[in-house]
This record gives sequence, C-alpha cells and structure tokens, in this order.
Amino acid sequence: MRTYWRQRNHLVQSASRHIQRIQKTLTQMNLQLANVLSGVTGQAIGNAILAGERDPYKLAVFQDPRVQASEEQIALSLEGYWQEDLLFVRKQEQDGYEFCQKQMAECDRQLERYFQRPEDRSQGTSLPEEKRRARLKKKNGNKPQFELRADLFRMTGTDLTQIESIDVMTHDRGHHRQRTAK
Repeated sequence: MRTYWRQRNHLVQSASRHIQRIQKTLTQMNLQLANVLSGVTGQAIGNAILAGERDPYKLAVFQDPRVQASEEQIALSLEGYWQEDLLFVRKQEQDGYEFCQKQMAECDRQLERYFQRPEDRSQGTSLPEEKRRARLKKKNGNKPQFELRADLFRMTGTDLTQIESIDVMTHDRGHHRQRTAK
C-alpha cells in the first residue's frame, strides 16, 4: 500500500509542476489568464488556444457562468504574443499534466483493489461520523476517486481520522525525510 501511495504522491507533485510550467508559458506570452480565472474556464480557454484559437473575444466566450469577470476583462487578459516555441512548450506541459492525471486514476484503481482484499476488522461497527476540522480542509482536486476513509475503517476496525491532525490523505513524510537525509 505504501508503494502505491508514494507513487500517487509523486504523480500529484509532477502534475503540480506541469501546471506551474503551463502558467509560466502563459505569462511569457503576456496572457494574464490567472488574473481573472482558473479552473474549468481556464482549462476551456487553454484547450481552445491549443486548438489554434487566438482571438481574445472568441476565447472569452468559454467563460463559465459562475465567473465574475466580464467577457471584456477576460478578452483584455488574453491579448498576448503567440510565440510558436512557447505554444509548443504549453502543449507538452498540458500533455504531461493529462498523463499524470491518467496515472493517478490508475493508482486509485490499484489502491481500491488493494483495500477490497483485507478482512473486515470493523466487527460490524458502523463508521463514526466524520469530524469537521476547518484547519485541515484542503481542495479535493487530487483526492482519491474512491471512499478511502470507509475502506481504512474496515481494514483496521478503527477510524484513524478521529486522531487529531490525521486525515485520509496523511502519509508517511517521516520515512521520506529519513531516506533523503541518508
């Protein structure tokens, strides 16, 4: 299990680096997309750019209805320099990001299979209600795509997330520090 989690964590970090390099290429092309939007709209506009669209007003049409920036603001942030070399790098980084997402999904499937094997140690006890911890809330973008908390409870017979500062995404950073210190 530890090997699967470490691989998945490596992929999350790699995907993050791809996103940073995508943002850097956009900045180098003077596209200020991050100033007004991100998420679904940013991805839709990024995909349209990769498909060859350059007109800022046509790109602004891709905005999600929840975006507060106007089409005019978005269009102004999309007036940039369309350098072939930076568009090439942008495409390569997008492909790398998508590959990492695909690999993370494979890790999730492998982990889910792993969690289905062990015996049920919960002895029929129901899973306790989840504690709310505001300071531990994180975005769920890289969260596993299966119900990890329930599987861990079934495997161990204990809800480890009831322990302060532990959630389902907690992993063995101490071991990583030991290995890198050697």
